[in-house]
Amino acid sequence: MMKESPKSIDITDVLNLATLDVILRCALSYGGDIQRQEKHPYATAVHRIGLLMIRRLMYPWQFLSWTLYMMSADGQEYKRHLDYVHGFADDLIAKRKIALAEDPSLLERKHRLDFLDILMTAKDESGVGLTDQEIRDEVDTFMFGGNDTTSTALKWAVYNLGKYPDEQDKVYREVCDVTGDRKYIEWEDLGKLQRMTLFMKESMRLYPPATITTRLINEPLELDGVYFPAGTSVSVNFYYIHRHPDVYPDHSVFRPERFLPENSKDLDPYAFLPFSAGPRNCIGQNFSMNEQKVILSRILKRFKIILDEDHEVIPVNELTFRSRNGIKIRFEERGLHTNITDVGRSY
Repeated sequence: MMKESPKSIDITDVLNLATLDVILRCALSYGGDIQRQEKHPYATAVHRIGLLMIRRLMYPWQFLSWTLYMMSADGQEYKRHLDYVHGFADDLIAKRKIALAEDPSLLERKHRLDFLDILMTAKDESGVGLTDQEIRDEVDTFMFGGNDTTSTALKWAVYNLGKYPDEQDKVYREVCDVTGDRKYIEWEDLGKLQRMTLFMKESMRLYPPATITTRLINEPLELDGVYFPAGTSVSVNFYYIHRHPDVYPDHSVFRPERFLPENSKDLDPYAFLPFSAGPRNCIGQNFSMNEQKVILSRILKRFKIILDEDHEVIPVNELTFRSRNGIKIRFEERGLHTNITDVGRSY
């Protein structure tokens, strides 16, 4: 009797929920057991908001008129998801305010303050704190930036681990060397994962989590004979910079060694932009890199990653760089040669 062929799973929702769980627990002390849910409305809302924002750019009459956009079906869906995201943050903030009001010594007894604690207690030199709107804006930014972009980077890293098994073996051996017999990675281990860092950088070079940023120029700019007046919005495309042959020779080849110090010493600081650059770069980039190292180490220590050869991955640029039809992976338990269907519980 023939054995049933091992089944693959789409890692998209699994990693979305994992990174949402991480940022909520670390930044907001929220324990909602999110990873055990098949879907979460917050993750769904963020995905749809990003898709609708990109789609709006395709219709000039909607892009130029907020009123017309709000009258459209897309606009109404956008507002519905946005209201949910804002409401989710407002609820977290309101509950924390109630807890602090009922127990003024709560913060003093905490081992460490989380991001929301810091926002709610921050004061300027005049003793004025942030308004509820300002706190919510910061919470929204951290929740989106700490979830969607990190999960996107992780999906492509897992994809590349499966696509390049020799590279996977190198990273796996390093994880084993660093962690030994320990099941979990520790803080002191993160700086020792040098091969994994190279691998992650090369993965984000080819598949940057966010592909474009926009800056408003404050003074006139002439670039390659083209004049831009002050007040012009200029978009920078990370995807094409990362794949430009003048910047990265053999740009289509997956080669982590290109980020070794001796190979990247002449690389322009603005040639690698997975977290943007300059004074408005991503404030959470170190958190994201460490989170990726922890999750990838945990997966690799337990599973061998194998691409589903029958599934074609179709990259598409939405608000973040996704696969249109997901990324399907088989997880083979190391040593036992047993396939699983729920990688989410391995974190």
